Amino acid sequence: MINKIDFKTTNFIYPHKDAESATIIDILKRHNFDVHIPKQTTWFYPLDKEPQETFSNLKENVVIVEMPGLESEQRLAKKYNVIIVDHHCNLPLGINRENTKSSIE
Repeated sequence: MINKIDFKTTNFIYPHKDAESATIIDILKRHNFDVHIPKQTTWFYPLDKEPQETFSNLKENVVIVEMPGLESEQRLAKKYNVIIVDHHCNLPLGINRENTKSSIE
């Protein structure tokens, strides 16, 4: 269980892909959070295709934003407190996290 999310104990893994992500990344950095920005360059950022270096130096809480990947999520959850923030439906991956609220909300 996570008692408090703060910059000392939490990393974010979040792709820089659009205005929403740019805004969230800016807010996180202003509050001193460590943001791991994926190396992928496509519009879709599956977590399972991310290189290992993205997962280096993680803290106890890992927030994964809009990067679906059940296998990687489960692997990370064995070592870290994983929080998934997403509002998309990714049926090809068997993931439906559809929500009327955006990730920034």
